[in-house]
Parts: sequence; C-alpha cells; structure tokens
Amino acid sequence: ADDSGASVVRILLDLNSYGTQSLLGPNLDVWQGPSLLFYNNSIFSGSDFENICNLGRSIKIKSAADTGKFGLGFNAVYHFTDIPSFVSGEYYALLDPHCTYLPGTTKQFPGLKIRFVNDSSGKRNFKKIFPDQCQPYCHFGCDFEQKFSGTLFRFPLRTKEIKSDIKNGEYSPEAATSLVEQFILTASQTLLFLKNITHIEVYVKP
Repeated sequence: ADDSGASVVRILLDLNSYGTQSLLGPNLDVWQGPSLLFYNNSIFSGSDFENICNLGRSIKIKSAADTGKFGLGFNAVYHFTDIPSFVSGEYYALLDPHCTYLPGTTKQFPGLKIRFVNDSSGKRNFKKIFPDQCQPYCHFGCDFEQKFSGTLFRFPLRTKEIKSDIKNGEYSPEAATSLVEQFILTASQTLLFLKNITHIEVYVKP
C-alpha cells in the first residue's frame, strides 16, 4: 500500500461466514468463513497486477527500494490462507498457487482476473450471477457494481478441515484476533517508517 502511494489503510477482522451457493467454483466453499481484509485508498496499476500474479518472483527486483522487496511481504499471507484475493478498480483477482480451488487454473496461470464492472448492455452482472462470491468483500465502499476507488485484499483463514499443500494446520479466528491486537499496540510506531500512509484504522466484525 505504501509503495502505491496510499494514504489510508483499514484492517478488518471479519468473523462471519457467508453463503456457498453462488461461487466461482464448488471447491471455494471452504473459504467462505472468517477472514482478514486489508483496504487501502490506491488503485492497482497494470504492473501491480503483474507483480501480484507472479507471486512476487521477479518484477520487484527492478525496484528494490520498495517496502515489500521482491514480493516477500505479500507472500507472507500464505501463512494463514491458500487463496488470497483482491478487488481493485474494475477488477477482481484470486490466486490459487496449487490450482486446487479455482476452476480452470494451471501451474502456468494459477489464478483468475475478472473485470466485474457491468457493461452498457447490462448482460454481464457479476454480482447478480455470483452474489455469495461477492458478499465477503462488501466493505469500505466495495459493492461489485461500480469501479472501486481503492484496493481491498481478502485472506480467508485456513481451517483445520482444509488439507493444505502450503502450510499444515489451521489459522484460527483466535490467532487472527491476537495478531490484530498485537498490531494495534505497534501501529503508531509503524507509521514512522512509512512514506505515504498517514492513517491506519482497525475494525472487527463479530
């Protein structure tokens, strides 16, 4: 967020579970539970999308001064999820590095990037077709009906029922709550090391 010029960051621990009837694929139902969401008030550029979709492997080496050197900062999210995703501008993207949950993914293309904004004919209405897929993201002005003036990441928490190829064991809501509480204690000091971010807000949705 700081690299992209954002001035506001909002963190939401959402402890709710959402519907599973209208998802992009049936295997995504296990990721409709509690999650961590991170909002910032900047919109991804084309190169930002490329960086994330390459899982931080190579693009950021050209800009080593960025806070998240070489994408390592983003890759840390796999500590608590297998399916990171985000909404930015007119696009919705999901990553599935082991091609387990998203239909149509391959090792070469382990994710999806979807333009969700309705076309002028009204024939394409992503939210109407996939309401359960969209609902967990409807925070901070994101509604999947118009261009979103920001970027919102969602990291659904890995449950004990999920057999992960990335990390063994669950990341419980209790662990996420503890993480958020620890961050609150250090948030003011974090701002001292950021170039652009001036406001950090933290929320919990029980």
